[in-house]
Amino acid sequence: MPGRVTRAYMRVNLATSQNGEAESMRGLMEMMLADPGLVEKRRDELLGLHDRLEKDGLDPVQAMALAAASDGCWMNVFLGFYGPSDPRIVTVHEYLFALSRQPMWAVEGAV
Repeated sequence: MPGRVTRAYMRVNLATSQNGEAESMRGLMEMMLADPGLVEKRRDELLGLHDRLEKDGLDPVQAMALAAASDGCWMNVFLGFYGPSDPRIVTVHEYLFALSRQPMWAVEGAV
């Protein structure tokens, strides 16, 4: 089924934001800022994820947009803008999951 990897990624982001792991990532972020080598390693992991998303059966732009929106939700919890149990985070993810099951429409002028 198209979008399985994308939905799995979004599920992990949602679970991470709900179970308190988002806050625990602060130390990892600080270490990455202090050690450029860790940033390079994470970049390689992220590029591998992007390859998997692009081959997930969805339009590649759709998969990346869904993952980026999910990342934004996670980051809002990480930064403390929303609490881990805030229903808005769940609602946005439910919307993203629904979008992942719909074909992307053509957007004129899109790159």
